[in-house]
Formats: sequence, C-alpha cells, structure tokens
Amino acid sequence: MDGARSGIGQRVIAGIAALVVAVGCASASGPVRAAARGGDIARASTLYASYVEQRGDSDPDTLAYVAAEVLRHAAMSDDPTERAQGFGALLSAGALGHEILESLVDRPGVVGDRAASALFVQDGRRGTRPSRLRAALASDDVERRVAGLVTVRGRAGVTAVLRAMTRRSSSRACAATRGASTRSRSGSATTTTPACARPR
Repeated sequence: MDGARSGIGQRVIAGIAALVVAVGCASASGPVRAAARGGDIARASTLYASYVEQRGDSDPDTLAYVAAEVLRHAAMSDDPTERAQGFGALLSAGALGHEILESLVDRPGVVGDRAASALFVQDGRRGTRPSRLRAALASDDVERRVAGLVTVRGRAGVTAVLRAMTRRSSSRACAATRGASTRSRSGSATTTTPACARPR
C-alpha cells in the first residue's frame, strides 16, 4: 500500500514539475510573443534568437506563433502588395491559415472582404455566399470587387459583373472629363475634351 501511494506521489510530483517547466518556458517566451503580436517582427526574431540560446534548444510552439503573427500582420498591411502576399500565404497555410483568416473576417474594409473571400474558397464555395462579398462587388475599390468575384457562379455571371465594373469606371471617367471641360470653359483658355459615349 505504501509503495502504491509512493508511486502515485511520484507521478503527481513529476506532473507538477512538468507544469512548472512549461510555465517557465511560456514566461521566457512572453517577450518574443508580445513583440510578434505588436507587429515588431525584427525585434521578435532577435528576442527569439536570445531565448533559444538561453534555452539551449529551439521552441517550435513559439516559432509557430511568430510565423502566424507575421502572416496576420502581412494580411492586415496597408500596402496592397504585402497584403496580397499575406493572403496568398494564408491560403496555403492549412489549418493555421484558416484560423488566422477566421480572426480577420470581421474586420472592416478590404481586409475583412479578402478574409471572407479566402475562407469561402477554402470551403469549396459551398453554402451561403457571404453577404459582405455581394456588397463588395458594388464597391469602388477594385481589390474589394475582385474579392467579391468568388461569389459569382458561371461564366455569364462573371461577364455581367465585369461589364458592370467597366460601366462604372467609364461613368467616373466621363464625370471627371465633364468636370475638367467645365473648368476649362470658365477660365481664359478653352480645352477640347473627348466626348463620352453612353454605356450600352
């Protein structure tokens, strides 16, 4: 009986020791994760290198966390090229990418639209088409309209959407041309501007 109690006690102690080690590792990696979460990837990389040196071994969990934050911040970037690269990487990042996309889908504007578009594609375009993507098709932002195109089914649907986009672009160009023509006539010089054709 005493031997059994002793065995149980040893297992409990071993479990507590493992928990203490895990908490210690989490605490040591905290600054690395905080820097990555804040978008300071260069600092996160430097801190991770120091952390690994002190630890004497790599930490796959912390490294995965930093990588996830790199992709998240890239997708949230104000730079269209970096944003496109971020979403492209998330689409091929499997379960991790899916998790990050789900965390971005409620964000306003193009980031949320692209996240919803990517998730819809990952899910095989099954189920109800996201309402925000149908609304994105009517946006003046080209990137948002492209994100919304995943909800359009069939060649005829895509052709109709592209035709509508062209009409909107032509209408804006004509409005700008008419405005320039009006300003020219009101000044000392007159500028000849091309006539706008009525959309068919």
